[in-house]
Amino acid sequence: MKKNWMDYKIGFFPLPIYILLFVLLCIAQYFGAIKINLYTGALICGLFGCGMRYIADNVKIIDKTIGGAFVVVACSALVY
Repeated sequence: MKKNWMDYKIGFFPLPIYILLFVLLCIAQYFGAIKINLYTGALICGLFGCGMRYIADNVKIIDKTIGGAFVVVACSALVY
């Protein structure tokens, strides 16, 4: 059975929605339209957290060695 794009999930986001949000975030950052507030911080932490969790679950060496610690450290370092 062939998988659809919507069947792939990164965190709780389907893949097309994750890509759309990530591209919108990058465009807003490029044009300086990101405001510093709680909603923006939650979006950035959510996107990076879901992406890092996907990487930690699917890269076997990370999954077997540091796993969740990688997600926490990498996400906080990227947001900072």
